[in-house]
Amino acid sequence: MRYAWVILLMIVGCVTKKAPDLQHQSTTLVPLGSWPALTDNGDLGHLKLAIDRQLDWFETIDDDRVWNFEGRAYGAEDMRDSLLIFQAHFDKVGGQNVRQFLQRDFHLFQMTVGATGDVLMTGYHAPVYSGSLVPDDHFRFPLYRMPDDVLTIETEAFAPEILRKGDRLVRGVVYSRLEGNRVLPYFSRTDIDRDGALEGRNLELVYLGAYVDAFLFHVQGGGFVALPDGRFIKLNYAGKNGWPYRSIGRVLVEEGKVPQEEISVPAIKQYFQAHPEEEMRVCFVNQSYVFYQWDGLIHENIELDHYPHGVLGFPVTPRRSIATDKRLFPGGALAWISGCQRTAEGDCKPISGFVLDQDTGGAIEGAHIDLFMGAGDEPEENAGLMMDPHAFVYFLVATDEALARWRSQ
Repeated sequence: MRYAWVILLMIVGCVTKKAPDLQHQSTTLVPLGSWPALTDNGDLGHLKLAIDRQLDWFETIDDDRVWNFEGRAYGAEDMRDSLLIFQAHFDKVGGQNVRQFLQRDFHLFQMTVGATGDVLMTGYHAPVYSGSLVPDDHFRFPLYRMPDDVLTIETEAFAPEILRKGDRLVRGVVYSRLEGNRVLPYFSRTDIDRDGALEGRNLELVYLGAYVDAFLFHVQGGGFVALPDGRFIKLNYAGKNGWPYRSIGRVLVEEGKVPQEEISVPAIKQYFQAHPEEEMRVCFVNQSYVFYQWDGLIHENIELDHYPHGVLGFPVTPRRSIATDKRLFPGGALAWISGCQRTAEGDCKPISGFVLDQDTGGAIEGAHIDLFMGAGDEPEENAGLMMDPHAFVYFLVATDEALARWRSQ
């Protein structure tokens, strides 16, 4: 599944959202007179790629899946054909007259979870950090493959009187290990990285040069490692230790190390560069830990096909794939987003365009989307600065008339 963790929300932790009321209307039909401009300042080639991947996915799923928008139920064929109609227009005339075309052939549904049109928009990326397949004096912080002794306890399978609900039972799964005949929580970050709980088991996949790089790799769930010879390996999410996540950005703010108005991923990295003795102390506040898998391939370059897989099982596309709460939105829908991306100077850079709902994430709940920014240093910086609590999201589905015309061709 996708390991897209929310880089700024989860690291910084300065914005919180309540879990959604799933009974509340999650979308609202927008009257024609209230439609936004539907401008697009993104790469149209990437949009076509994201649509093609989505269409391939629709060919593989069961036909009984249902998408609900303001009480209207759409099947997989409706969603697929809506994409085909949209794609045919772009193939014919590109982005010309797109609003006029969409107002004729599509319904527009605004995401209104929690009775408001405001949506929190954050960004995520695939990290690219320098590393080595063998340790040395510089590359000495390992990323591990999934240990074979991680046990999962499905708490929902037990009667309530057997397991009392507590902090570690909320999600329905407990990650654990056996010690003799006792079931204990799996090793924490401190157990693994300070006390060496996994040493000597041949679980090391690669070694990074800074502990904060390994920590941020865990936050994203996976990404790329640049080897000394200039080639790359890709590590995918394999599992986790099950400990709760705690924001280190919030810790730095609470301790007065970084002002809240300045907190960001770049600011956190700068703080650790200036105070290397603080790196592990602060990171160990978060006991959550991620494990990886590697297919053994070494790549000359990072191509779009190498990007992380989203929850739908295919690679996400830069600035064209979003993650949503899959309790509310099943995935696969065409959408249009509008928001503000912060710059390093604190200014607002407008961002708008068509996207596909192709992912999810552990911190994505309710009126919150996560936009995939790409791989490497610039996408990392952009993702770290992306946090707009007043963005807008609209889903697009073809009208019954447009679907009928398309199917009669």
